Amino acid sequence: MTNTCATGCGRPTRDQRLLCDHHVWELEQALSDETHGLPELIDQLTTTLTRQAKMTEPNGARGAEQPVPFDGRASVALNELRVVLVGWTQVLMETHQLDAPDDTLAAMGRFLLGRMDMIASHEAAVEIHDQITRACSSAWHVVDRAAPRLFVGVCDWVSQEDRSSEAVFGHVAIPCGSWLYAKVGAKEVSCPKCGRAYDVRVSRDRLWEALSDVLMTIAEIVSWGVQLEYIDSRNTKRVRNLLDQWVKRKRITAHVVNRHGRGLFPFGETLTSAMAATRKKAA
Repeated sequence: MTNTCATGCGRPTRDQRLLCDHHVWELEQALSDETHGLPELIDQLTTTLTRQAKMTEPNGARGAEQPVPFDGRASVALNELRVVLVGWTQVLMETHQLDAPDDTLAAMGRFLLGRMDMIASHEAAVEIHDQITRACSSAWHVVDRAAPRLFVGVCDWVSQEDRSSEAVFGHVAIPCGSWLYAKVGAKEVSCPKCGRAYDVRVSRDRLWEALSDVLMTIAEIVSWGVQLEYIDSRNTKRVRNLLDQWVKRKRITAHVVNRHGRGLFPFGETLTSAMAATRKKAA
């Protein structure tokens, strides 16, 4: 009888492991020295804290009227990361009589990364996986909030383990599914979960193609247009009013009506027409 992952995902495990290869891989990605791994996360959090410190006055007190650029979440995320890494490092040290690594997050990350078999077979394997990946994911979220980002799509990568599992056991291979946000002006973006790199322009084009024929309300079309930065946020009201006028004048006609009685229009065609009309009026 094949044992399955203790997380409940249904994937098979190997040897005496409690975690499947996919969940071990997720943990390896979180602790990895590669791009978007733990060392980069630590650097990004430290940079965020440094930027916050530079916005304070020389004596350490902020000016009364000066807004706080960051709310201290980077400090909280860094502390939570330390608590998790220190805790599980100590557990493995005590369980297997191991020497202690240097007292740095990077060193503890390498310590844990080099002991995946121990972790995958540990009675608390699921807890170790969940706490570390959750702490890293939350920290990356803090980093991402610190800089303007552009939504470019959704990660569609499927791991080789999942592909093999689908072929052998019939399990449905589930794509990563993480939302991709690129820094403004960046040519590439890496998935925060699996690390796969995407070309920003290509991903944006694919996103447009995917959304183009989707039927949406006028409010949804404008909202997505702003989120994808096809519409300047300063022109939100102007574009919304224009489309509302077109609906009243029957210049555009809803393809269907949703259960709330609101008309649904094709995203791509409607937004393109509105953008063209807006540019024409501004010229």
